[in-house]
Amino acid sequence: MDREALSCALYLIKNSPNLTTLSIRSSSRSSSTDSLDLEVFPDFKLDHLQNLWIVAMRILPIEFKFLKLLMSRASMLKQAFVEVDSSVYSLEDLKVFKESIWEPYPIAS
Repeated sequence: MDREALSCALYLIKNSPNLTTLSIRSSSRSSSTDSLDLEVFPDFKLDHLQNLWIVAMRILPIEFKFLKLLMSRASMLKQAFVEVDSSVYSLEDLKVFKESIWEPYPIAS
């Protein structure tokens, strides 16, 4: 997922306040290491999001930040599914992903 695609996705999501289910398929062509500044999105809310599906996540830093943004702003989230892309072969990458998923971060209340 590159920065331009992410900006477009955030624009569409932000302008869909009654969104209840969100499915995203990450682009396996991207190798972006751009960062995402969560402070840029202070009014970003997903008050109705209940289901989140992300497929083919490549475990890039920008994808982590995007996932954390979505989860921290979705106060009604009931179910989240994240599938790691099959091109991620490094056991160390998978270990880092697993550990970071359980890291505490602010969740919408």
